[in-house]
Amino acid sequence: MKHVAFTAAAALLCVLHGAAVHAALVGSEGFTVPPLACFGTAPVETYDMSSVASDLSGVTYNPETDTVFVVNNGASIAYEIQLPNTLKGRWDLKAAGIVDPESISAMGGRKFAITDENPASIWTMTLPVATDSGAAVGAVTGATKVFSDLSTAGFTKAKENLGFEGVTWHSATNTFYAVQEMSPTALFKVSGDGATVTTVTADLKTQGML
Repeated sequence: MKHVAFTAAAALLCVLHGAAVHAALVGSEGFTVPPLACFGTAPVETYDMSSVASDLSGVTYNPETDTVFVVNNGASIAYEIQLPNTLKGRWDLKAAGIVDPESISAMGGRKFAITDENPASIWTMTLPVATDSGAAVGAVTGATKVFSDLSTAGFTKAKENLGFEGVTWHSATNTFYAVQEMSPTALFKVSGDGATVTTVTADLKTQGML
């Protein structure tokens, strides 16, 4: 098993001006994320996540459990980790229908949004509390494909392995924001029921942002 270095931005771990802030609920954290430039180029916190297999692709902090959840896109596994490096649980995403998980976002309780890159899709599901600290791979519950395939919404479908790379859920509006890797490299806004999809940005590469 390879050692995996996990670098957390200040916003991810709710660290503001050197003080950790833990909230009771997702969506009511009570802090404002400042401009990204203020984070600088040096890591704020770095953790060696040797408790899980390498090839981690996405991470989210759950303030209700004070743990981080990560997805491994090669093995299609989700992990829960108590920082700095204690495995709390793991779940099989492939059995739920996700082949290439790239990102994860906490939605409150133990419900999460997870993206599958091929095709670009957004799923929601619950990762139940593991009773064996991740000794066995558990099963997710309530797996629901909220949105799949940008081409059905009138956008150009991404090529193989170039779909959704990141997702976050906005609790106040029940909205997902997902970023596509290529063709175009853009930010999309998806309604909570997956019925409405709009572009938030044009191609970020052509705008010189990447």
